[in-house]
Amino acid sequence: MAAVAAATRWQLLLVLSAAGLGVTLAPQPPNILLLLMDDMGWGDLGVYGEPSRETPNLDQMAAEGMLFPNFYAANPLCSPSRAALLTGRLPIRTGFYTSNGHARNAYTPQEVVGGIPDSEHLLPELLRTAGYASKIVGKWHLGHRPQFHPLKHGFDEWFGSPNCHFGPYDNKARPNIPVYRDWEMVGRYYEEFPINLRTGEANLTEIYVQEALDFIKGQQAARRPFFLYWAVDATHAPVYASRPFLGSSQRGRYGDAVREIDAGIGRVLRLLQDLGVAENTFVFFTSDNGAALISAPKQELDLTTAAPGHLPGEPSPGVVNLNLRPDSGWSFISTTVSVPQNSSSPTSDGPGREPGGQTCPEGGSNGPFLCGKQTTFEGGMREPAIAWWPGRIPAGQVSHQLGSIMDLFTTSLSVAGLEPPSDRAIDGLDLLPAMLQGRLMDRPIFYYRGNTLMAVTLGQYKAHFWTWTNSWEEFRQGVDFCPGQNISGVTTHTQEEHTKLPLIFHLGRDPGERYPLSVASTEYLDALHRITSVVQQHQETLVPGQPQLNVCNQAVMAAAQHSRSGPLRARPSPLRPVRAPAPSHRAAAQSRPAREGRKNARGCGGETGGPRPRAWPCPPSCAGAEPPSPPGPAPHADARLPSAEPAPRVRDTCGATMADPELQLVARRIRSFPDFPIPGVLFRLSWKSRETPWNLDRRWWLWMICWPLVVRVSPKQRSLLGLGEFVLAHVRGRSLPPLPSPASPCLPCQGPCAQPVNCSASCRPRC
Repeated sequence: MAAVAAATRWQLLLVLSAAGLGVTLAPQPPNILLLLMDDMGWGDLGVYGEPSRETPNLDQMAAEGMLFPNFYAANPLCSPSRAALLTGRLPIRTGFYTSNGHARNAYTPQEVVGGIPDSEHLLPELLRTAGYASKIVGKWHLGHRPQFHPLKHGFDEWFGSPNCHFGPYDNKARPNIPVYRDWEMVGRYYEEFPINLRTGEANLTEIYVQEALDFIKGQQAARRPFFLYWAVDATHAPVYASRPFLGSSQRGRYGDAVREIDAGIGRVLRLLQDLGVAENTFVFFTSDNGAALISAPKQELDLTTAAPGHLPGEPSPGVVNLNLRPDSGWSFISTTVSVPQNSSSPTSDGPGREPGGQTCPEGGSNGPFLCGKQTTFEGGMREPAIAWWPGRIPAGQVSHQLGSIMDLFTTSLSVAGLEPPSDRAIDGLDLLPAMLQGRLMDRPIFYYRGNTLMAVTLGQYKAHFWTWTNSWEEFRQGVDFCPGQNISGVTTHTQEEHTKLPLIFHLGRDPGERYPLSVASTEYLDALHRITSVVQQHQETLVPGQPQLNVCNQAVMAAAQHSRSGPLRARPSPLRPVRAPAPSHRAAAQSRPAREGRKNARGCGGETGGPRPRAWPCPPSCAGAEPPSPPGPAPHADARLPSAEPAPRVRDTCGATMADPELQLVARRIRSFPDFPIPGVLFRLSWKSRETPWNLDRRWWLWMICWPLVVRVSPKQRSLLGLGEFVLAHVRGRSLPPLPSPASPCLPCQGPCAQPVNCSASCRPRC
């Protein structure tokens, strides 16, 4: 009731004032503007020491506001961090993690059927109770199915895409990625909203800026407080920028994208000032995770290089002067930020050019920190962060408060005069005391990768319970999440456990995480005792949510395994295993016929030649199976779920094998070559085809036995073959996948999925 009263008080007074009753108009609640970048690194802004100084508007924003050098994402990947921002909760609580070997990779809607659960209270839902109008511009990334639409979770308006602009959806060359205005699909990336992958030209950022400007003007005219969530994705590979900005940066295409974003933010902030609402608008700028160094050239930026026109070590205008000596660590020499004064700097309104500098065509900079996106080292989760609220936040200040993207949820509610929900664990802190009064609060930072707690920071100390970058197989193929930063025993290419004696770093002296403390030192033992206590308390109250990001399209996952190396093995948390709740079998019972699952695997029309949907919900024939949902009502999102029922008894293996989409692909190829010896064709396809990457193991031998099924063998032959494979599997000591009862029209999901009900294609044709 208090929230409702707060929501209607200013509206009632406005009506009475308009009626000429002489009632004083109450001040309008502050507007809230959250600027979330995509894969932008800590070192990408001039104010953080980027030597080319190509972000004059963001540097000016920091000079007029407050800089947070110790600000963190909630996860080293996009989607979980975005869920954390809008819920104020760790992704493992909301289910934004995986339990089936995809913990370190991004996802596309073709692979995942989950999304933000209905049980979660999102920031716009709560702000609506206080009379706010809410809009999201850009990347949603919290589920692509109808029940996860932003307008079903509190937003009043949306312009953008449910996912990012990279594929594949149906194919890599032209991913059919939809763009929506509210509920209507208004086009697709690469088609109605073109992106030139060769030149990087696209005008999407320009469109997103105009959407923000129009929304602000409209809400100001209506005298209604607004919440604008501006989530652009130009700095996510494939990087893009509009034609006026292409070639304008010393840092290549990535720098072009950063410059255009900077210019767009400058336009938005100037509009707030021109409308006279800047002092009543809370603005916060940050990123969802660290820069993706895998996209950058294998070279290290020299962040000790002076800006053009300045000697090395001399403070450059518009930046916080950092000491980035690799051996001695870094420290803030000044606690204030100066306004840029150099007339040779790029203009605020558009692109400019300065001599010198280095080029990073597709990836950003994480400054002095180790590694980047997809890792739980500092470069993967420490983000640039700027708070701006003229007249409220003191100008030119630096806060050393440990901050998290989850804090934006709680802080925004505090700005609006609301309290966070009390029926669930909220991990975000209210940062207003740090912003307005300079107070510092003790709090830990948890680094999760999938459902594994990899590390914890408390104060200046960071403890790694697990270390891992990416696999040796990937590394040998040129995939490197830490280019030029190999540190023996730290940047490991296998998952190394340190739960008994974690690696502990002092981030103040060693921000690059190169020199762990000696385990025999008093400093190590004191830090370990404090961090261990925090971890135990965290795990005692942690109840993981239903996993939403499990990869369920087996053909897509097989291709990913072929190109990446292998799944990430699930690891326990450092002190006590964190087990995901077992899913119910409700989803399997609600799965749609197999022909609809096959349509879903091709996408909704688009590249298959079918009609395109002109509204958000996919047609029933294309929607696929529903994602898993907890059985029965729960008091809140952290409620424990009952265990799953035991799996059915094994009966026939070849039937399940035949339903595998990869075997169906082989079958089509075999039938297209009727004059060829079928076993030989099958062997060559299995050995060489990129689309059917299998190994000479049980699965290969199983398919060799079952191949006659794909050319319509008789039931008698099928029974004999099934019996043969059953015997072979038991001789080799391997378990067989379960099959349903004869009355069931579906086959259970197998392969990379942890549980059958987590699979989008759980309904398969029977043999």
